Amino acid sequence: MELKVSDRRVLSGGVSVGIIIGVAVAVLLLVIVAVGVFIWKKKQSGKGNEGFKQVPVNPNGSSETSSNNS
Repeated sequence: MELKVSDRRVLSGGVSVGIIIGVAVAVLLLVIVAVGVFIWKKKQSGKGNEGFKQVPVNPNGSSETSSNNS
């Protein structure tokens, strides 16, 4: 019984190119999903903070609400 080249490679313990490509695609998809979830969470956390503003800073480096005028 003679085996085809692809059958010999699988039986001899070699890693097929299809498995490598499949793993690479799976890892790439996981990274894309993780980045998407991160961006989505970041946008969701910023929704409630739209009414807040940063306190302006005077030219001398202190904030306007500072009570230390010495």
